[in-house]
Amino acid sequence: MNPLGDAPPREILEVRNALAAYDRFPSWRPEMEADLLDAHCILIAGLIDEAGVYRRGGVGVMADDEVIHLAPPAARVPGLTAELLR
Repeated sequence: MNPLGDAPPREILEVRNALAAYDRFPSWRPEMEADLLDAHCILIAGLIDEAGVYRRGGVGVMADDEVIHLAPPAARVPGLTAELLR
């Protein structure tokens, strides 16, 4: 019997990634950009191509055909993250 039941493979990978991140949690420093990117890399591994790096394109949240949130331009993300971590 599969202990994960009938979960879709993507959801299984998300749980495995989260467990791997929990194992690393004590070593990360919340104010360190490198640790934030390392956490992203572990959490997103195998789910997107560019895990552990800042996005290079635009993103937004859609509701049907309407954009309800437009994220800051990709070029601003590193600076905004640095500001947040300070």
